[in-house]
Amino acid sequence: MHKNMTKLARRTGRVIAGIGLTVVAINLLVVESSEFVPATHIGGLPDIIATTTTAGPATTTTAGPTTTTTAGPTTTTTAGPTTTTTAAPTTTTTAAPTTTTTAAPRTRVPVIVTGAAAGGGPHVIVRRASDDTTIFSFYAYDEAFQGGVSVALGDVNADTFDDIITGAGPGGGSHVRVFSGQTGSEIGGGFFAYPGFTGGVHVAAGDVNNDGRADIITGAGPGGGSHVRVFSGQDGSEIGGGFFAYPGFSGGVRVAAANLDTDAGAEIVTGAGPGGSPHVRLVESTGADVSGTPTGGFFAYDQNFTGGVFVGGSVGNATTRFVTGAGAGGGRHVRGFNAAGAEQFGRIFGSSTNGAVPAIGNLDADAPEELLVAFDRNDPFVNRFDGDLTELQGFAAYGAPVGVRLDIGLF
Repeated sequence: MHKNMTKLARRTGRVIAGIGLTVVAINLLVVESSEFVPATHIGGLPDIIATTTTAGPATTTTAGPTTTTTAGPTTTTTAGPTTTTTAAPTTTTTAAPTTTTTAAPRTRVPVIVTGAAAGGGPHVIVRRASDDTTIFSFYAYDEAFQGGVSVALGDVNADTFDDIITGAGPGGGSHVRVFSGQTGSEIGGGFFAYPGFTGGVHVAAGDVNNDGRADIITGAGPGGGSHVRVFSGQDGSEIGGGFFAYPGFSGGVRVAAANLDTDAGAEIVTGAGPGGSPHVRLVESTGADVSGTPTGGFFAYDQNFTGGVFVGGSVGNATTRFVTGAGAGGGRHVRGFNAAGAEQFGRIFGSSTNGAVPAIGNLDADAPEELLVAFDRNDPFVNRFDGDLTELQGFAAYGAPVGVRLDIGLF
């Protein structure tokens, strides 16, 4: 990726008066009548169809029958020498060799997916990370729905391109949908992670059962407890029986996937929703066993802070495996941790109290991975930082004063 090292004036402290956004890991979508607006290619990477040029049928030109002229019978006068006329040699014309032109394979590129938080409608945009060109832009649910949308990226159908996973925000039930990263079309018919619950659903993606496909991790929104479930990316069936990350807490739970050990499978990172302390829990997953048994846990911020905590993860092998951001009211404090849970960095990006929604991933070809930081509410700007936390050029995800949910992947 061509890096733009131009540093923007920090937007980190800007607060735009607007609609408050509280993004909670939510479940259940009552929007059963939602109208899906098909994904639209705006500046993406068109599929290229291989073209084969074949010569026409071979044509052979053969001389006519050979004609021989022989002298007449011998007389008393000796005939001259016998004369034979032979046709010219046969000539064959052969078509040129068949030529096949094959399109160059499409190269995957890093992308950023954003979803508008509550108050902004369920608007999903996928941008190419190198130049912010829009690849897809669509409403995952009815455009009139104002609960926002949670987003994640993961290769559900094993075609090497990350797919777009969405979860309806508060008031929209727990409706989860998946859209192809190649075409933007919906994969499957979607499902309700928590039937009957209308508090929304938070989503993440990672290969939990180690079958080569991203699985869908869900966390219930406010009012739904801290219920975490995992669904197979291959057939949609539930993996394990789910678990409650914070028993007795009803503020919901935010989720992320991260590689926290030496195997290829992803582990689950949870963060308490609004109203709870900023408690982070690390949960091991082994194949079909998702018991919720924690392998670690800690308070990312002062345990008396009750705005909850956002979490983001990396399924790669970078030094920083997961990141945390303080919920609304707690400032834009972001911390990064390695696989063992040891802190790698911590920084407060400005003085805003609109919270910090982080994502970590590889936006170019080098290491370490880059960091994105969005606001939980009232501001659509996304800050971008290099692996050493040098600020790069950010962007406004939307034109309205709403918070942003985001993830990083490959299309």
